[in-house]
Amino acid sequence: MLALLIVAAIGVQILGLLIHPAAYWALTARELNILSYPVYEKGVWEIRDDMPLTHFIPEFSPLAAHAWLVWATLNRNRMDERALVTHAPWYSLNPKWAPKNVRPYLGFDMWFFFGDAPGTRLGEDKSIGYVVMTAGALVAMAVFCIFKLRPLIAHSSRLSP
Repeated sequence: MLALLIVAAIGVQILGLLIHPAAYWALTARELNILSYPVYEKGVWEIRDDMPLTHFIPEFSPLAAHAWLVWATLNRNRMDERALVTHAPWYSLNPKWAPKNVRPYLGFDMWFFFGDAPGTRLGEDKSIGYVVMTAGALVAMAVFCIFKLRPLIAHSSRLSP
């Protein structure tokens, strides 16, 4: 169970690290037009939560969106824009919510290395190297934690009847 939990935690962290957090929010605000006013504007749209859908609809979860953005980035050279859009998690709810222009939001963005500014995307040729490096570092940390916890787990199993 601990190993499954570690794998799941690493997977969630990788999704959050590979795609800049603002990419999803910018995509939904600029391309989907779900709400008449998708972002807060003083005196115009007073709802302070920019995306209430993410709190209530699983297809709009940032986790689902980041998984799709990673998948779309990996497939951007093999598929046309329409095919990429039809795999968006929210597309099955309403095909009218298909982003019109998804390619500007694709690409791995190592925002944790290069600052927290959108637009610092890596070139396509370097992206996969950073993906491998990030995944390798997370796996190495997980293995290190498992080896550190192994004596504790072994000790607790000897104590149980």
